[in-house]
Amino acid sequence: MSTPAETTRFRFPGPIAFDYADLDDLPAIYEIETRSFPTHWSYRVLRDEVRRARPHSRVLVARCADRVVAFAIYWIVIDEVHLLNFAVHPAYRRLGIARRLLEAVLAEGRRMGLVRATLEVRVSNDGAIELYKEAGFVTVAMRRGYYQDTGEDANVMWIDMADEKTTPRGG
Repeated sequence: MSTPAETTRFRFPGPIAFDYADLDDLPAIYEIETRSFPTHWSYRVLRDEVRRARPHSRVLVARCADRVVAFAIYWIVIDEVHLLNFAVHPAYRRLGIARRLLEAVLAEGRRMGLVRATLEVRVSNDGAIELYKEAGFVTVAMRRGYYQDTGEDANVMWIDMADEKTTPRGG
């Protein structure tokens, strides 16, 4: 059963800052991960991503009043961003943080000279699909039975970051 603190929405306390995660952020990232996904990444896997155990790994966090409220895990693969994991703390959802974090990931990719971004998303995750479409992603394929926990299909979405019409407003 949820406690009032777990279900209370926080007031938007101020500006959002984006930066790369460090090991001090790991407990907050793990909390967001476990509260966001029924089948979640292990602490060890998240730690490896934060530590950049793989040279192509990046973990960008959104901070609100010095609290990690969202994260994006992505890999740099040749000339593209591959978004692997993306979540916002449940108490901070529907405040525009996900949109701003996604824009920050894409902007960082553009700064690095990358030309496209890709991701997989559950076909049932209407909110995420809408977020990605609003950012300019299009569905290019479906991976049948992609999610091992449920056998659910995944939409493969793609954005050409060099195409000006897919640049988010303000990006």
